[in-house]
Amino acid sequence: MSVLAGERIWLGDPEEKDTYVDFKGTFSFDGEQKVILRLSCDTIFEFFINGRSAGFGNCSNFPGRPVYYTFDLTRFCKDKNEIRITVWHQGVSSSTVIPAEAFLLFEISSGDRSLLKSGPDILCRVNPFYRSGHLKWITGQMGLSYFYDATGDANSRWEKAQCTGEGTAWENGILPLRLLPAVSGEIRKTSDGVLVDLGREYVGFLELDIESDREQTVRIEYGEHLRDGRVPGRIHSRDFSVEIRLKKGRTRFRNRFRRFGCRYLEFTGESCKVYKLGIRPVRYPVTRIPRRFPDDRLQQIYDVGVYTLECCMHEHYEDCPWREQALYTMDSRNQMLCGYTAFRGHAFQRENLRMISRGLRPDGQLNICFPAGTNLEIPFFSLVYVLQVWEYVRVTGDREILTDLLPVLKTILDTFTGQISAQTGLIPSFPFPCWNFYEWNEVNSNHSDLQRGPESDNPLRFDLNLNAMYVYVCGLYDRLSGSCTDTSDVRKGIRKMFYDKDTGLYRVSSDCSGFSILGNALAVLAGIGDRKTLETALERTDLVVPITLSMRTFLYEAIRKTDRKNAGQRILADIRRVYGRMLDAGATTFWETELGAEDFGGAGSLCHGWSALPVYYLVKYMRPSGRKPM
Repeated sequence: MSVLAGERIWLGDPEEKDTYVDFKGTFSFDGEQKVILRLSCDTIFEFFINGRSAGFGNCSNFPGRPVYYTFDLTRFCKDKNEIRITVWHQGVSSSTVIPAEAFLLFEISSGDRSLLKSGPDILCRVNPFYRSGHLKWITGQMGLSYFYDATGDANSRWEKAQCTGEGTAWENGILPLRLLPAVSGEIRKTSDGVLVDLGREYVGFLELDIESDREQTVRIEYGEHLRDGRVPGRIHSRDFSVEIRLKKGRTRFRNRFRRFGCRYLEFTGESCKVYKLGIRPVRYPVTRIPRRFPDDRLQQIYDVGVYTLECCMHEHYEDCPWREQALYTMDSRNQMLCGYTAFRGHAFQRENLRMISRGLRPDGQLNICFPAGTNLEIPFFSLVYVLQVWEYVRVTGDREILTDLLPVLKTILDTFTGQISAQTGLIPSFPFPCWNFYEWNEVNSNHSDLQRGPESDNPLRFDLNLNAMYVYVCGLYDRLSGSCTDTSDVRKGIRKMFYDKDTGLYRVSSDCSGFSILGNALAVLAGIGDRKTLETALERTDLVVPITLSMRTFLYEAIRKTDRKNAGQRILADIRRVYGRMLDAGATTFWETELGAEDFGGAGSLCHGWSALPVYYLVKYMRPSGRKPM
């Protein structure tokens, strides 16, 4: 993999949080060969060539391994050229950022010639428009918001950049994002501003054109739903808003640093005329595989599912573009699976798997997100990573990736194997900093784990989901590696600890007498339960907790294993019922849970990558029609 090496530069204290710094330099171009920019920074950047916006990106850096993007500048260049780069350094822990020192490292080259690179001849300044040190949070997962001051001094003084040492960055296998045409919806007046309905969910950057009779600070809120006719910008500790300091007269603004996931925008300000308030959508550059099905309802579900996937692909897979924008294994596993059938090529899956592998912690499990500055793990999600890699290799035939990833998988499984209790043959639930989460319902979320600290007691408990998943993925790992893992003791332990003779079902855990479809589906996949187990779980709605959207894949796979003849019909019927309800409720992307926006105290996401699952199963079980794709 290629590397970029050179001098890292900055202005001021590189450990200062939430700072915006501008850089500029000049270079000549003879027109003979392409002009290529390679750029790395911490955290987000945008650059301009001769005053024209030419690129932007978010560097998903891990400690000691920053990445760089590559841009072809040829079409922007003249004989003499100026480049300006703005870097937004966040420097705070979130589900998408590991705090590190601020820096910029870049080189512009043409053929074998270096035209310009980061060093002491580059000029810089504190950006005069974005407010550094603002430190306003949107959510703890997503990170920081911004304050833009249109009254800033564009002629503020430049000075020479400070060299902070030699640096190296590694080539980013993730391509630069693609901007789509701006979207402006219907503007409705409110008592103190305007509300814009974009018509459906979009993911992109804020753009506005507002005229004010004086200088004033206004608030722009964004959201996926309305409450009492307004955007619920503040939900508990979350604040889905940015602030803009308008100048007297016309303020035209466009941002390339913070994506919004939303359908609605709301502007609050006095004595203003809003000419434009909208979103410039941004997407990862993938190509859809055209598909047309004979059933119009299932076609609609498929199309919305594919659009949901596109809304959750940027510098990596992300769970929800509104509230988190974070890469999880479970979420991305569903997204990858669907992506194999929805889009051409597999490079995005490959690079995300590599990114996840860099989140392996010293204790042998994966971090909760990648990259993330949080001290939290979900053990079940570490096991999901084995499934992700297995599916990638099975679909693509790319075994070369196993050179790097197989040792990570082995470390993960060795960690779980090492926890098996000699008395029970089972793996107990994990202590702090682990969250023993499985799905969002009353018996499988274990949300109380999040209240624990390093000194908290960890009562001995054994969970069906964790142990059945361990058995299931050990089999997949063996097929990848040629190993032969003995899981017989765990299988015996599961039957002894969790099987309930009266119902014929497997209980949720050692301290819970309830049952879940997820747990019994996993028992089937692990070769412990059978068709009768699954059918009983589905029939006993009086006893068994239903399965959620994120985990429905395990139910569908259990159906496929136990009822191959009727699997397609049953899965399609379930998809029609569950996802059809969302469409009937006006969904333009698929929700995090079936409760939609009302879940999580009004903070449920209406666009969630893990809920695009119908895409995969519709392609698997629906024969395409003879009509041409739309």
